[in-house]
Amino acid sequence: MDRTAIDRGDPAALGRLIALGVGAEREDLGEAPDSAAVRALLDRGAGGLVDASPEAPPEGRARVEALTPPPASVGELLARDDAPLELLRAIKAWGRQRVHEPDEEATSDAAAVLYYAAIAAALVASGRRITRLGDGELLAGLIWAESLRAIPDWLHPRLVGAQTTLWENLEQQIEAERRRNAAP
Repeated sequence: MDRTAIDRGDPAALGRLIALGVGAEREDLGEAPDSAAVRALLDRGAGGLVDASPEAPPEGRARVEALTPPPASVGELLARDDAPLELLRAIKAWGRQRVHEPDEEATSDAAAVLYYAAIAAALVASGRRITRLGDGELLAGLIWAESLRAIPDWLHPRLVGAQTTLWENLEQQIEAERRRNAAP
């Protein structure tokens, strides 16, 4: 997938993603991360990744280890309903950095999956938004991530739940705009 087209909000790229629809059959769209690359990031120790983030909270590893029970991996932290937002923000920031600066540890697309997974975890678990992406851009990225075969099954409900939240927000905005336009 051409990430720059999505980052720019390219209508054709966004349209192809949105046309998939929520819960569409998983398929690889262009260059997609392989399962091993995504799994390696999700299996990585949560404390180490949080500490390596450009937005690491003070004593990030200690905060991860203080959770009961402490998550053994990034994936376990993302799956928790009680994951602190500052830790999810740190995971998101680490993923965003690796999207733009991939290395042997994380390909750009595998890091993008982690980026969207952290945003989805915050939306689903707490109803809070931890990104400045617009609804359309975020929805396109979540649909892209959810459509990949590389995504483990446990992550799909998070990604679909976040998509549902965004669709509901968009519907509310459209309805409010209709009411404003209909008012005399």
